[in-house]
Amino acid sequence: MGRTEGRRSLAVASGLYFSGSIALSKMHERLETKDFAAEITRNFYQAFLVMTSGQYNDLLQPKPTLEQYWQHAVSKSGAFFGLGSWAGARLSTSEGGILQAYRDYGSHLGVLIQVMDDLDDIRLLREQLQPNQAGKVTRSLPVVYALEVSPAELSARLQACLDSATQSQDAAAELVNLLDQCGAARYVQLELEKQRACCLKALDQASPPRELEEKLVGLVREM
Repeated sequence: MGRTEGRRSLAVASGLYFSGSIALSKMHERLETKDFAAEITRNFYQAFLVMTSGQYNDLLQPKPTLEQYWQHAVSKSGAFFGLGSWAGARLSTSEGGILQAYRDYGSHLGVLIQVMDDLDDIRLLREQLQPNQAGKVTRSLPVVYALEVSPAELSARLQACLDSATQSQDAAAELVNLLDQCGAARYVQLELEKQRACCLKALDQASPPRELEEKLVGLVREM
């Protein structure tokens, strides 16, 4: 990410964060939400602490292990969507089991979205990879998996292609082929199916109204 783009993203994120804080403060003023406004507000800030911690750790580990990748995915996207699902449900119920089921649904949906986003990053290799995109590709699930499970010789070749992908389209094309050879595509597909199944299981436990269930299932099926 370039310096200008990074500053713009930070400014937008900061604006959205404070806009969310203002919206939360208004919950204390409304008769229908004031009884649980403090609980939702506390969960909002707790989730953001988890997310910022996950983002910080992600930046500290430009070449994460597979275990670290999943930790980052859960603490960033998982925490964010888990919060949204939980907060929406909290507006209509205080039953702990149902709320946890909605949080689980959102968490798995967030991880699912993160993995899908990683696949979009890999598709960049079929075009001309820009220098500011190289880090995203290196931290994407297919590459993290391939580097961890491949034999030393293949792993070294993968790393060499990663290092050259921004200067050579041939290196980028070879990287895609190497990812296929080591089974990265199959692994990612299995993980996507696993996250979808976890979403649907959590949704079944939440037992939402039929119309809402159809919409939430639809979100999962679209991924």
